[in-house]
Amino acid sequence: QVLGGIPVIGIYFASPGCPACGAFTPLLVDAYTQLQVGGRPFGVVLVSGGISEATLFAYMTDAGMPWLAVSSQGSRVDTLLKRWGVRWVPTLVVIDGAGNTLSVSGREELTEHGTGAYDLWLAASAGS
Repeated sequence: QVLGGIPVIGIYFASPGCPACGAFTPLLVDAYTQLQVGGRPFGVVLVSGGISEATLFAYMTDAGMPWLAVSSQGSRVDTLLKRWGVRWVPTLVVIDGAGNTLSVSGREELTEHGTGAYDLWLAASAGS
């Protein structure tokens, strides 16, 4: 299990060419980096459907995304979109290490609170 032991995981729904994603991704990359440097375990998985693997890799490289991604091919993307009712990108769903949903408003929380959102998510995890 690659993400085993990580208490807070962001499932990041985004796509290349999305202006709002272009604005939010640097905030997420910065928060991710700050949390890693601060010794606070935070995982992120990019979910971006309908693009080739090469486009997915280029998108992640260009945006400086240092995390994992779900293959854009196959049914996994649709399954994840349906699981959380994602209707637009960017959306950041936050789960705990057991897969329990902590927030479906991670984008808004991170934008408003910066890395302080991590504490909100940990508190939600403790309550679940």
